[in-house]
Amino acid sequence: MGQNTLVLGEYMNLPEKKHVPVCRYKLNSVGGSESMMKLSLASRQYWKAALIRAAIPLSFFLLSAVFQVLSISHTVLSACAVLMLIMLQPSRSHSLFSANNTCILCYILSSMNYGVRILDILLVTAVLIAADNISGRIRQQIEKEQSKNVSNAERTSRLNELNALLLSTHGTDDILKLLLSFIHKACGYPLILFEVSSSGVRKHSSDPPGIITFKRDVEAVLHAAKTQQISGVGIEYTPSSVYRCYPVNISKESFGVIAVLLGNGGYEPDIFPFIDSLLQRANIALERQRLIDTQQKLSIEKHLEYMRSNFLRAISHDLRSPLAAIAAACYALEQTHGMSKSNLRLISDIQEESVWLTQMVENLLSITRLDTGSPKLSLTSEAVEEIVGEAAYKCRIRFPDLNLEVRVPDQVMIIQMDAMLITQVILNLVENALKYGGSSKKVLLTVSRDNTDAIFSIRDYGLGILSEMKDTLFSGNGIARDDSRRGFGIGLSICKTIVSAHRGKISAKNCIDGGAEFIFTLPLEEPEHENR
Repeated sequence: MGQNTLVLGEYMNLPEKKHVPVCRYKLNSVGGSESMMKLSLASRQYWKAALIRAAIPLSFFLLSAVFQVLSISHTVLSACAVLMLIMLQPSRSHSLFSANNTCILCYILSSMNYGVRILDILLVTAVLIAADNISGRIRQQIEKEQSKNVSNAERTSRLNELNALLLSTHGTDDILKLLLSFIHKACGYPLILFEVSSSGVRKHSSDPPGIITFKRDVEAVLHAAKTQQISGVGIEYTPSSVYRCYPVNISKESFGVIAVLLGNGGYEPDIFPFIDSLLQRANIALERQRLIDTQQKLSIEKHLEYMRSNFLRAISHDLRSPLAAIAAACYALEQTHGMSKSNLRLISDIQEESVWLTQMVENLLSITRLDTGSPKLSLTSEAVEEIVGEAAYKCRIRFPDLNLEVRVPDQVMIIQMDAMLITQVILNLVENALKYGGSSKKVLLTVSRDNTDAIFSIRDYGLGILSEMKDTLFSGNGIARDDSRRGFGIGLSICKTIVSAHRGKISAKNCIDGGAEFIFTLPLEEPEHENR
C-alpha cells in the first residue's frame, strides 16, 4: 500500500478457515487532508475535556473555602457541586479518575477538614452519582441520535449518488458491474453475482475479484432464486450461510442472485435496509434498461420491415414490365408460320416461365400489402360462384393442360372479401396442386357451406404431403422436393396471410385414397333480412 493509505480493518481468519469481512476503509491522497483535520479536531476536544476535569476539583476547593469563610451551609455547597458537575462534565466516563470521582474525593477531603458529618458526605456522594448517571444517559442518547442522523444523511447521499450513476449507465452488464462496485465501496462488504439455471449455479462476477465460494453457501443462493426472496444471513431458513442473497429479476424473470459476504458476525444489522434500498434502485435501472432494449429492438425490426417492403415493392414493379414484354413476344412468335417444333417448344417454355415469374411478382406484391402486421383490404360483397368462376377461367388460361373440375352449390353465398386477393389464393392452391399432383391428373375445386362459413377445398391426386413438411407448410420455409428452382415456399405462406386477414382459417391434409387436400374457410355475410 502507498504512504497515504490507512487500513483500519482487514479480513480475519476464523478456525473454520472462513474469511469474514471487517469494514475496510482507505484514506487516499485526495482524502488525506480531510482525515488529518478530523484527527486534529478530536485532539482539541480531548484536551478541552481534560482541562474541564482539572477545573472541577479546583473550583470545588475554591467554593468550599468561600462557603466556610462565609458560613454558608453545606446543602448549598452540595447543590452548587451538582450544578457544576452537570454543566461542565463533557461526557460520561467510567474511569477511576473521572470528573465525578474526582469531585467526590475532593468533597470528602474538604469535609473532613471542616468537620462535616458522615451522613452529609454520603448524601452528597449519592446525589453526585445520580446526577452523573442521569447526565451521562442523556448525553449518550443525544450522541446516539446525532450519530444516527449523520449515518442516515450519509446513506441518503449514497443513494442519490447511485441514482445519478445509474441514470448515466447503459447496458445490463454495466449496471450490474456498477452495482457490485458501489455496494462494496459504500458498505465495505464483498459481493458476488451468481447465474442460476437448470444446470446449476455459476459464478458470473464479483467485487473484489477472486472471492472463493463453498458448496455450503450454494443452498442460500438456490433458495433465493427459487423463492424470489432474500435468504442467507439474518434469515431463519438459511442462518448458517455467510452470504445474504438477493434475487435479481428483470421483467418478472429471474436473472440471477447477488450475494453479499457478511460472515457469521462482524456486521451491523441496520445495514440491511441500506443494501435493500441500493438493490431496489438497481432493479429499477435494470427494468428501465430492458424497456430501452425492447424499444430499440422493435424500432430496428420496424425499420428492417419497412426496408424489406420497399425493396419487394420496387422489385415487383420493376419486374412487371419486362415479364409482360416477354409474354407478348412469346405469343407473337407462336403465331409466326414456319417455326420448327423445337423452336415452338422453346417459346412455349419461355412463356411458361414468364407466367410463373408473373405469379411470383403478384405474390411479392401481396407480401408488401399483407406481411406488415396491419393488412389493408379492399372489402366488397362478392358472390362465391363469381369469384370461383373467375379463378377457374384464369387457371385454364394460365395452365392449358390443367384438368380442373369445379363444384359450386346452387345456393348463393355472399362474402365480404378482397376479390383480387381471394382469387390469388385459389390460383396459388391450384398451381400447387398441379405442380405436385401432375398435369395429367385431375384437380378438384369444391365450395360448400357450414353454418356461417364458406368452405373452399382444392384437392389433387398426387403423392401427398411429406410428414416432415406438415409443420412448416404455411411458414414460408418449405422447399419443393422435385423442383428446387421453384421452391421459394412463399405461395402457401401468402395464402395463409390473406385468409387470416379475412378472419378465416386454412389447413392441409393427406387423403386416404392418395393426394393432398387444402381447405380454407371464409365467414359468410349475413343477409339484410336477418339483421332487421
